[in-house]
Amino acid sequence: LFCDSRRATSTVWNCRVSASRCSAMDVTFVATSPTLTQALSSRSTRQASSAPSYQSHKQRWHGAVALGVAAATARRRSRATCKAVAAASRPALGDLMVKPVDSKELISKSRPAHWVIRTTDVKANLRFFTRIFGMKVLRHEEFEKPCAITCNGEFDTPWSKTMIGYGPEDESFCLELTYNYGVDNYEVGTGLTHVAVAVENPEEALEAAASMGYAVDGDVISGPDSYKFRVLKQEADQAEHFRYVALRVQDLEAAVRFYCDACGMTEMDLVDIPNHPMFANDNTKVVGYANGVPLVLFKDEAAVKIGQWEGRHAIAVPGQALRAIYKRMLDGKSGGSILHHIREFNELPALRRMRGLPPMTCSPPPEVQLKNLRQNPVKPPEDQKEGTLAVAIIKDADGYEICLVSSETYDQAVRLAYKPDAKIDWEWRGEAMAGRRSPTPDFMVACI
Repeated sequence: LFCDSRRATSTVWNCRVSASRCSAMDVTFVATSPTLTQALSSRSTRQASSAPSYQSHKQRWHGAVALGVAAATARRRSRATCKAVAAASRPALGDLMVKPVDSKELISKSRPAHWVIRTTDVKANLRFFTRIFGMKVLRHEEFEKPCAITCNGEFDTPWSKTMIGYGPEDESFCLELTYNYGVDNYEVGTGLTHVAVAVENPEEALEAAASMGYAVDGDVISGPDSYKFRVLKQEADQAEHFRYVALRVQDLEAAVRFYCDACGMTEMDLVDIPNHPMFANDNTKVVGYANGVPLVLFKDEAAVKIGQWEGRHAIAVPGQALRAIYKRMLDGKSGGSILHHIREFNELPALRRMRGLPPMTCSPPPEVQLKNLRQNPVKPPEDQKEGTLAVAIIKDADGYEICLVSSETYDQAVRLAYKPDAKIDWEWRGEAMAGRRSPTPDFMVACI
């Protein structure tokens, strides 16, 4: 576990359930916790008091036996400390830097930002989305350690993300292609049925997909890694190309209740969604935010199987409203659950230092940004209007993952990180995929 009592007065480290992941924490948090401080201080005391004994054992034991016993002891200590830190890292609502505001009007300003999908072949995905749908790369970033809040799923491996879509992330919906090094397949689920995308010439897109060897069934294309995409006609008055995301649910009413009551979405008219064999008036509901990409929830005879393949839905929510949604989740009446408790943080400086990388090229420098946010998290300086970054990872009534991120901060961050048609060093990636990973080229280092 990468933390000690000296850090505990200013930092809370997120702790995963998996003990193996506890040694790779890479996010620093603003919140503090007396319980955490006590837990970490106790751990440091135990380590100090046991040091002579450990050294004497180390001198007497040799070979595999010594390594095995030491590893087992380390695992037991790590697991115990991990549990203590996890229990202590849950922030109290009264300790949040920005207080919740439960306002229907404020929550209604939320917008779906992107959907995360898993990929085993980035190149194949880029060919698929650029040639068939006319999308472009918005940014590409490499990460040397697994994400502490499971952005890359439940995988202890270096990973990358490639944002792909039609325009800047702070203005339009997009897809996040997550690649986990060393993972060559994902178990396909039955929950995420398809994503609907509108293009100027659907027939041309379908023909292109068929010519590239992808299966086409009506207006639906089976793309890389078994994800399906429905091709629709882009109308002249539509700015957004993504039309909806279709999810299979177990209990339709419970699913609608979660999104409307907990997340502040509204139920929409099904007639606005183009006809599809899966959808019917008695088994389908549409929920969403005004002017955002909606969710089409439906129930049929098929079993609902949700796993890592389903990815994660990211929603940008006004900071105060995000905390109000989190409070609703804590009340335990929403039907959903909390996967990772809310965090108010700026992760950039610590991530860079832990990875041994130089300071960010982003402006303003992370250290300056962090200092100014601490001084006044609600009303930061004019040049840093994004405020304090807040993130909470929750699950809906069926188990679909949702990342709630404060829109003021997120929109500014992705605007700074926007790299249309970003360069990707394929030779470097090839070496990394072969197990010969070298330091990440600066232009592919994560900016957010």
